[in-house]
Amino acid sequence: MSNFSFLPSSFRAITDSARKAEGHILGDPRAACFHARFALESIVHWLYRHDAKLQLPYDQSLGALLHDPTFQNRVPQAVFQKARVIQKQGNQAVHDKRPVRQYDAMQVVKELHHISYWLTHIYAPEAAKKAQPWSQELVPPAPATVDAVPRERLETLEAELAELGSADEDAPESPSKAKLAVGNLEEQLNVANKRLAAARLDLRNTKQAVTALEKRRAAQEKVAKELDEQHAMGLRFGVLHRT
Repeated sequence: MSNFSFLPSSFRAITDSARKAEGHILGDPRAACFHARFALESIVHWLYRHDAKLQLPYDQSLGALLHDPTFQNRVPQAVFQKARVIQKQGNQAVHDKRPVRQYDAMQVVKELHHISYWLTHIYAPEAAKKAQPWSQELVPPAPATVDAVPRERLETLEAELAELGSADEDAPESPSKAKLAVGNLEEQLNVANKRLAAARLDLRNTKQAVTALEKRRAAQEKVAKELDEQHAMGLRFGVLHRT
């Protein structure tokens, strides 16, 4: 079991990196932060490839992608802040010689779990129903003997994974950006239909209110006419009686 078991098969690359990050938390915190950052990159690249509302900027570094205006407008601020934490800690893990604490690695992977849930909740809602809150009990224990990946090797691995990621972006994936665009149009159509139905209901209620008012006025006019007739008859009766 894993905290990332809920991720669907369509997010295979994300799942692979996320599970590697989870598996290194207790044994190799530096590697955990590295893999968490790469999982974040996979998420961000997936979003740009599949969400029609995102426009890929010229600078395709992770920082540029996170700060692009279309991304900022599309992603909740809480998700953006979590992404920044993962990016920063992942960069430090690769380029900073200082040791990385288990606590920091645990927090980074937890943030990745939250972002993964948001991604699934928005783009694969059926899979999101299987998600569970983060559980530290699911974090694999550290192996008896730990061979931590040297920081220099992580730098090399970073370049290799980035190259593989670029190759993956050239391959067709499903669902396509066009399908999501159609989904967005269908969503807009549904909203428009609901507004039209509401407007029709308001119009029907207005017509009913006008009809009721007209009936009330007709009844009032009828009563007034009857009173006028009774009053006229009373006057005639009085004249005849005096005569």
